[in-house]
Amino acid sequence: MKKILLLSFFFCCFYFASNKASAQIGYKFTGSQASNAKSGDLKNVVSNLNSFTYEFWANRSNISGDNIFTSIVSNNTEAGGFGIFNGQLVVSLSSDFGIAYTTSTTLPGNSANAWHHYAFVFNAGNWSFYFDGVLAGGNLPDQEGLAQTPAYSGIGATFFNAGSQQSGVLPNFDGSMDDIRVWNTARTATQINNSRLTELTGSEPGLVAYYKLNEQSGQICYR
Repeated sequence: MKKILLLSFFFCCFYFASNKASAQIGYKFTGSQASNAKSGDLKNVVSNLNSFTYEFWANRSNISGDNIFTSIVSNNTEAGGFGIFNGQLVVSLSSDFGIAYTTSTTLPGNSANAWHHYAFVFNAGNWSFYFDGVLAGGNLPDQEGLAQTPAYSGIGATFFNAGSQQSGVLPNFDGSMDDIRVWNTARTATQINNSRLTELTGSEPGLVAYYKLNEQSGQICYR
């Protein structure tokens, strides 16, 4: 009986994991500036952080090119973001990728028209990248020399612009994104894997922004 129960448990876990992504709808981006999705002002929750995690699901329509997943805009100026370049995850917290950026290793099995989970973890000046819960480069020094996130300031807002850059070198995103999460902690591999397949309540410790992207279209994504 114990063996039967264990087999049933593992089958259920596998079934849940394999069907989580297939059931996703997400927010559809067409590769144009007009199809972006902008967050509210995050200046007060992402500035001067020693630890930081940005994670989301994405379904790319084409994997042969490069993409910006989400750009950071501060005081109406491009201030970095999260993307993919030459098959590697890339991140910058203060430039438009034209100066310096940190990269992951080449991603394995990154297929088009399929949902994949991406996580960017910053901890005391070093980055770790996760692809579908598996480490794709760890403890990599920030190439801009940052020991903490910038003090995003100025009279303008600091917001995350999913799907496009105001200016920059990476093409706009073509595909769908879902379940964007911003944490003020460095999430571990165990924490990422324990929650990436489940929808959050929004009140989890350390979660400072959460965008389910259930709107599917429009230009503002709501927490």
